[in-house]
Amino acid sequence: MESLATCSKFHEYPQDNGNTFLTEFESFSTLHSLSEFNLTDKRMLAAFHLHLKGPALTWYNSLSDESKSDWKSVRILFKEKYVNFCGHGANALMHSEIFQNLSLSSGQSVEDFYCLIYEKGKLLAKPEHEMLSKFISGLPEQMSFFVRAGMPQDMQNALASAKMAEAYGYRKHDESVNAAGLFKNKFHDNRRTAAGQNTEVRDLQQQIQELSELVKTQKEMKSDKSSLEAPTAI
Repeated sequence: MESLATCSKFHEYPQDNGNTFLTEFESFSTLHSLSEFNLTDKRMLAAFHLHLKGPALTWYNSLSDESKSDWKSVRILFKEKYVNFCGHGANALMHSEIFQNLSLSSGQSVEDFYCLIYEKGKLLAKPEHEMLSKFISGLPEQMSFFVRAGMPQDMQNALASAKMAEAYGYRKHDESVNAAGLFKNKFHDNRRTAAGQNTEVRDLQQQIQELSELVKTQKEMKSDKSSLEAPTAI
């Protein structure tokens, strides 16, 4: 017989979403008929306990026996800590700090980073312009410059621009370029010769020129699309 669907584990890591996990766990419980045993809640609580890992498991184990005596109490406590924390105490500050420190890491897909920003932003009730700003600033410097230059109006446009920048080879985690034209290598050797530094400046100027041409092309494409979509006057 085909096995029933499983439920993901919850660790309390930055990528974890408390509300998503709780919804998924309750669907899992319904599927396995665990919610029918609500006289003692033992099966429901046991299943919940087995789906917690890391810091979340430590939190659960620290609850009093009275708090863990029924599912309703545990559910309320879980939501207070991992779902309804916006604007409340140290937990909200911790998640806000996590949000502010998010950045696209090497090996992480742009789509995954986008979803992480969106989920954490929604949990913290961030307006879209703040999530948009955080998404752009969390990209590597050349990608960030490319996306910002395109002046995206929303998250979807920013994601499309970021993927375009990645396709053009501007996803570089070992070096950074800012809009003012400064170049820094993470492993900068202060003893490099003047000739080597001049070579870097020329390379940087070429990169900025290429970026500018791409941004110009992108804007022209948007302008042409707007002209085609504009209604013809009668």
